[in-house]
Amino acid sequence: MPIPLGDGRQFALDTAHALGTKRLISGFGPDQFNSMDNIKSSCDRFNEAASVATAHGMTYGIHNHWWEFSRIEDRWVYEVMLEHLSADVFFEVDIYWVQTGGPDPVEVVRQLGERAPILHIKDGPCDRELDMTAVGDGIVDIPGVIAAGKAYTKWHIVELDRCATDMVEAVQKSYQYLVGNGLAEGNV
Repeated sequence: MPIPLGDGRQFALDTAHALGTKRLISGFGPDQFNSMDNIKSSCDRFNEAASVATAHGMTYGIHNHWWEFSRIEDRWVYEVMLEHLSADVFFEVDIYWVQTGGPDPVEVVRQLGERAPILHIKDGPCDRELDMTAVGDGIVDIPGVIAAGKAYTKWHIVELDRCATDMVEAVQKSYQYLVGNGLAEGNV
């Protein structure tokens, strides 16, 4: 979904309304996080988007990729972001991309606390060029991440951008792993 500003504002609001959601979520590409000035400018836009969402009875969050968890001037980009973001901006944390960027997703989820109400549960080799796998078949500490977010996380969403195997089979296997290990409740 586009950020709810400028030309994308009404589309984002209308789409959220049509879907019956009170959460608007978007993000930016890597070029918006490649300098301190760009990071600060992106945070200003995210804060403005949060104000728009609040004015319409919604909340606003950022979906990350690896670039928000890369290093700049000996710091993690997301830590710089936290210094410039309004407390109203939440994170839809994609744990695969966190680990691919470098930090430990368990520690990131723990640090974000209530600002991480949604986790994208994704697994694989944590390499930008390689395909993801079914949850439980990769190197991400899935039980640790889920435990770290237990107090605040409302949703765990299995997501595969691309997959090394059949996508539907990987989703089924992910479901079985999460439910079978007591990490999620099943309804099938």
